[in-house]
Amino acid sequence: IFEYNHNELIDEEGITRIDYNALDFAGNSSDDGQSIMKVDQTKPTDVTASADTTIWSNSSVILTAGGWDNMSGLSKLMIQKFDNGSWNNYQTTEFNGENTIQSYDFEVEENGIYRVKAVDMVGFEMTSDISMGGNEVTNPKDNDPKPGIIIIDKIDKVKPLISAEIIGGENYKLTSGGWYKDDVRLKLTATDEASGVGTITCNDEISDNIIKAKTFTMEYPPFKEGINTFEYFATDVAGNNSDTSTTDVKIDMTK
Repeated sequence: IFEYNHNELIDEEGITRIDYNALDFAGNSSDDGQSIMKVDQTKPTDVTASADTTIWSNSSVILTAGGWDNMSGLSKLMIQKFDNGSWNNYQTTEFNGENTIQSYDFEVEENGIYRVKAVDMVGFEMTSDISMGGNEVTNPKDNDPKPGIIIIDKIDKVKPLISAEIIGGENYKLTSGGWYKDDVRLKLTATDEASGVGTITCNDEISDNIIKAKTFTMEYPPFKEGINTFEYFATDVAGNNSDTSTTDVKIDMTK
């Protein structure tokens, strides 16, 4: 038995087909054989990150990741979050070597600074900051947006607060038992330190905070004699509702 080995260097990127057979000294020929060699020397391209960061949400923001690898195809798309001075993997989706442009919508539930990383089937990587901006961003800042970097700061999951106060004019007096014997008003004050106060709802009457300030106050006019019951809550711009509260205003102006 005579064994012969032949090495063929394949350094051209792409798919190469190799046809082969063997011929002995007696002139006998082996069956023809064929091998397919696949070589990928290129990182993924067109790695993108996009999100609508202008609208407040009380749950999550959709970050759309995109990427392409026209050789071995994509293996993974992931988003990375910048924490404690470094980029850390946050969410990942996997592919099966598709070599067309791929995209995926990630649901981001935390405020922070994000980028996209694409990985192809042979392990080459590319991030959105390099792909879109030309350079890796190693120290991103909240107030300094860069190409390929997504700054999410409009997720507000904290409900607003609302308080009530009964106020009146010069003749405002509180008698025993919580009854008032002069005209008084109900003052509601809502606060929200994140997205701002959107509305105050009092007995199904909705008052809109047009400028969406952090504090919003509404006053309700003099009431009829008897027990006036008010149920109210506040809603912030992100859609969170405060706890619902009830206040009774008791008016007695009869001798």
